[in-house]
Amino acid sequence: MEALVRHTSTALFITNGSILKKSGKLWIYPSQAKQLELLDKFHGIKIVDRTLRYHHLNHINDGLTKRQVRRKPREDGTWYMRTTARCYTISGYQHLFRLGNPWATDRIKRLIQKYGPKSDSAKRPLRENPAPANRAPLKKSGPNDHEDP
Repeated sequence: MEALVRHTSTALFITNGSILKKSGKLWIYPSQAKQLELLDKFHGIKIVDRTLRYHHLNHINDGLTKRQVRRKPREDGTWYMRTTARCYTISGYQHLFRLGNPWATDRIKRLIQKYGPKSDSAKRPLRENPAPANRAPLKKSGPNDHEDP
């Protein structure tokens, strides 16, 4: 049973990766119906919405994907969910690369360039004259180290 769950999770991961590749963007907005249709068409896997959400939450908890829920206000002041955007993290793209998707390396480089550490010139410069350090030994104090009057 665990192998089937792992296969379904991997198939969903690859399916969403293909949608990302085709769109050329970092975020995707596929509907659950579209994802279920693609899983059935290309992998022969038939699951329900609840199982799909379960696998998405596993990807998020494993640090492979992120999601952003977008809401819109109604006229009466309440909010309703419009769509959920999904993107892969750097770890997610590395996992896609290990699954046999060489195009993921371009995305990894793109994410590192955008979100990775900045160059040395962007770091705060060191002080030219740092404050002198007091190197005197510290005096130990304990419960019995007080002077009697």
